[in-house]
Amino acid sequence: MYKISDDKIHYVHGECCGEEDDELIIGHGNNQRINEIKKYIDELEEKYDFTQTMSNSINEYNCLLRYIERLKKDVNKHMDICNTFYKRIGDKLDCINVYGLSLGEVDIPYLKQIRAKWPNSKWRFSYYSLEDENRITNIASKLLNLNEDEYETFHFLNSLSNNIRGEIIKIQNIVSY
Repeated sequence: MYKISDDKIHYVHGECCGEEDDELIIGHGNNQRINEIKKYIDELEEKYDFTQTMSNSINEYNCLLRYIERLKKDVNKHMDICNTFYKRIGDKLDCINVYGLSLGEVDIPYLKQIRAKWPNSKWRFSYYSLEDENRITNIASKLLNLNEDEYETFHFLNSLSNNIRGEIIKIQNIVSY
């Protein structure tokens, strides 16, 4: 897809190519949300009034808690997997290309890991909207400590996804999103 050898590409969140052993890595260590749910369950149990409604609420939140805890991934384990891949590349890397990554909170540990491994590499970040570009610029300078001459952004256009987006907007009568 990128005209780059597969052994030079690492998909931090896994990839899905239609194979049986494909694994997408989802979830993150959202301990704050887990703790909020546990606290709320405790509060419900303290106020338990033996009604079916209260029992259902407690069960629903326990179910949600189990689901979120199952989605929680071991970030350190996955960073070790990334390190194994990075060692194969070597110490010199001219350019790091970042395509379609939201640069959300869950991505920052991986980006910092890459920055530490190749501190002298130039970075190229794709963006879809001006809002994305502003967020990327902020993250690049503040969280990754990249100077303006160490990174660039480029507008990533995918005509198929733009067509699909256009159809969704049209069908759903969406004014803006």
